[in-house]
Amino acid sequence: MSPMQGQPAVLTRNDENPSLEPPIPLQSIGNDEDARKVIETQERLRLDLGCDRMQIAGFVGVDFNPDVHPDVVADVQELPFTDNSADEIYASHVLEHLPYGNTALQEWLRVLKPGGMLTVVVPDINGVYYMARYGGKWGPYQLPVDERYINASTFGAAILSEVHPELKGIYDNKGHVHQQIFVHDMLICRVTEAGFVRASQTADSILGPVGIGNTCVIAYKPAEGE
Repeated sequence: MSPMQGQPAVLTRNDENPSLEPPIPLQSIGNDEDARKVIETQERLRLDLGCDRMQIAGFVGVDFNPDVHPDVVADVQELPFTDNSADEIYASHVLEHLPYGNTALQEWLRVLKPGGMLTVVVPDINGVYYMARYGGKWGPYQLPVDERYINASTFGAAILSEVHPELKGIYDNKGHVHQQIFVHDMLICRVTEAGFVRASQTADSILGPVGIGNTCVIAYKPAEGE
């Protein structure tokens, strides 16, 4: 989360008097082991839903696939957490893999504490198209963003594994098939319809700039009286 979003993603490093130091944005800790220890020892429940093989300091990774060794093996549509128990939820490239009309957002609202923050990232098909139009590159080999990549952004990365052997076994499984798309303001509308408030599209997530080709929305569970 960016400092511009108001509520920090982590606590201050001075726990005895938090007002003495500014919050540490999660994406800024780098190799600062002292900051990492503060994040990891906080008594807050932060969930990284659909974590796959990624680990975020201070977050509990949740994924349906035991092969990626998440902290919790669970369906993100039926979380094994009590009502009002999580301080924050981060879900990057998850919603597009779920069937249209699913109730995942309502489930995440249930688990969040009042005032808790949700960050959702999905592919931006329009952005990917413009990347293709103007010579964008993707991946460590800086491969061209082409029509195949646009289709992969729409239907799932399994399409890329058909022509890039190194991706086989990683993206050619059911977990990487897309079942819905989000264009223009569809994501922010869906989040609002689920009951979240103060939803806004942002160029920064807790991990830094979102980048073209992705849409990121930050929203909150209504606090008391909101």
